[in-house]
Amino acid sequence: MSSRALSIAAATLALLLAAVVTTETAPVPAQAKLLAFDTRAKALLAKMTLAEKIGQMTQPDQLFIKDRADIEKYFFGSVLSGGDSDPKTNTVEDWGAMYEDIQAPMPSRRV
Repeated sequence: MSSRALSIAAATLALLLAAVVTTETAPVPAQAKLLAFDTRAKALLAKMTLAEKIGQMTQPDQLFIKDRADIEKYFFGSVLSGGDSDPKTNTVEDWGAMYEDIQAPMPSRRV
């Protein structure tokens, strides 16, 4: 290979490496927002117990929650209303009442 070809290859490699390094070290605004969120999420997770983390990832069907106190006891992050678990008459009023009933224990959460 000629010295000119080697010079061109070396220059091309140097430019590619510079582009990769620049891209990885200078986060774009969207990445900065994600990094800020990541910091807040890690801080919140550090405050949570293992039971709270498990509860937040658990989504029981509301039909099988016999005692609404279990929502708070087991730290459920959400409740599913699927299949046959709609409220009594499937009206807007009954859905609203069920929502309020499920949400009632939430304000007393530690985190």
